[in-house]
Amino acid sequence: MNRGLPLFASCLCAALGFLVSGCDSSSISAGTGGLSPSASHTIVASAQSIMFSSASAQSLTLSEAGYNGSFTVTSSDTSVVTVTGSQNTFEVSPVGGGAATLKVNDTIGDSISIPVNVTGLTLEPQGISKEHT
Repeated sequence: MNRGLPLFASCLCAALGFLVSGCDSSSISAGTGGLSPSASHTIVASAQSIMFSSASAQSLTLSEAGYNGSFTVTSSDTSVVTVTGSQNTFEVSPVGGGAATLKVNDTIGDSISIPVNVTGLTLEPQGISKEHT
């Protein structure tokens, strides 16, 4: 650890990425939003992968130790799967067959990816009715 800088300066140097003589930030992870500078921050999802074989949406909840902020979730292919929700609770809905990846981000730069596969799914078009004559 550093010898001439107090912990605050060491954390500041790690957070800002400055190279300061005597600053060893290799064992310090920068904290923001009230997070501990030495805490490990990993996003944890209720599912490591999602598979659909029916049109039913699935819930996805997210958490991160020491983190109280919100998450964003985006689909790599909205023709396969869409995502709605906010904070830490999301609904993942199949749209069509194929594979996609959900990208989960927090507001402090952490992220994870969740693979999604949609197979054997037949979706009925919404808002279309058949008239019998």
